[in-house]
Amino acid sequence: SNRGEANPEFADSGSGSEESYEEEPEVRPDPLPITSSLSLPADVALPDSLPIEEGLRLRLVGEVGILGRSYRQTPGFHMPIAAWVNLVSGNENGSLQRDPQDKRGESLPRRMTVGPSQFSSLPKAVSGAQFDNRSTLVTADGALSLKGQMSVFVVAHLIPGTDRFFRITPEKWGGRHLSLGINHAGDLFASAKAKGDQPEARISVRWEPEVAVIRYLVDWEKGEQQLCWIGPDGVRSKNPKGAFPADKAPFQRVGLGKRGFGDGFQDDFKNVIFEVILYDRILNEKEAKEVE
Repeated sequence: SNRGEANPEFADSGSGSEESYEEEPEVRPDPLPITSSLSLPADVALPDSLPIEEGLRLRLVGEVGILGRSYRQTPGFHMPIAAWVNLVSGNENGSLQRDPQDKRGESLPRRMTVGPSQFSSLPKAVSGAQFDNRSTLVTADGALSLKGQMSVFVVAHLIPGTDRFFRITPEKWGGRHLSLGINHAGDLFASAKAKGDQPEARISVRWEPEVAVIRYLVDWEKGEQQLCWIGPDGVRSKNPKGAFPADKAPFQRVGLGKRGFGDGFQDDFKNVIFEVILYDRILNEKEAKEVE
């Protein structure tokens, strides 16, 4: 089986483009400021528009929106990612940057390009962000206000046991969250926690593909969540649903990576996130399939 197996010898498959890449030395970095102004490099073309635009708040695409520490260029292969630009027009301040506590940007994900030689299910080379258990990217305080309903789509390669890779939280951490992760048994899970002193409400489905689209629908005010994955060949997982204590308070922060969920050691695992899309409403089945 090739379910979620690590590929430690990832190599930059390349896209054949003439883009310029930022190279950085492997030394302890200087302090990394969080910037309020981000833009794509001039040599990067925007991807096609999504078929569904209503309610779109966040769109991250590894091929076009990843920036290195200078915030001006795409980082070189396996170089640090300091920002991931939100491609939704008018929502650029919802871009992701380093964790506010990581002043030097020492826990940043790395740019990774993979293709059919690493994952046979991929038709071409694609770029994304590779995370270990301490690396993260998050939206800035006040950049987003999310409440009520959400539809989340994540394209990823996941390694069993690596836990959280996506989270939605308040600006001030108190345990309240929505998150996606994968456990040691190889189950993709969605977790909702309305209050810090309450247990997590989880739903899960077996993770089988090398790379897949993850669909997570959540109605925070009703206390309902739903999860599934769709493989490149169109194979669909089961579609579990679950309930949790409802809450009307908004969320303000979207984050990628496990940071914030524990571990006092560095673990060099190989989760790769290629694309993230978030709507502030629940898409119907027809709309969701168009986005996927």
